[in-house]
Amino acid sequence: MGKRRLTRKQRAALVATAMTAAVATGAWFNEYRFHVAEVIDSDTYRGSVSLWPGMAINVDIRVDGIDTPEKFRPSKLCPEHERLLASLAGELVEERIADADYIIVSQPKPGKYAGRTVAKVWLIKGDSKKSMAEMLLESGLAVAYDGGTKTADWCAIQLPGDQ
Repeated sequence: MGKRRLTRKQRAALVATAMTAAVATGAWFNEYRFHVAEVIDSDTYRGSVSLWPGMAINVDIRVDGIDTPEKFRPSKLCPEHERLLASLAGELVEERIADADYIIVSQPKPGKYAGRTVAKVWLIKGDSKKSMAEMLLESGLAVAYDGGTKTADWCAIQLPGDQ
């Protein structure tokens, strides 16, 4: 009998459940090191979460609380403009990740799409802890998002240097 593989959605649910249980019990490990392997979109990253020394799981993490321009499925109203914004947001994220000493995720919960885990993402540099969501909101390349209907009008956002 062959090994049964978990689907991406099942894996994400297991990770979120394990991480949430740790938070709910007040365990000391309620923040998790996240090793980013790939920036899928400026609000979604693929990598591994260290759950315990020597124990890590691969997972896609979506940044909780924000929505960013879509690189792969932009709106039909201004797809090229939205892709340009997505490219700028992706470059900013990659720069900030490269500059950070390490990344932490916290407050995980199962996502509604594609088996992603939704979590707070923190950039750690020395004694500084910066929210990825806040950084993207401050840049103007993200909008607040609660998981419901998306309302961002990316067509109305000007590119840097546009008048």
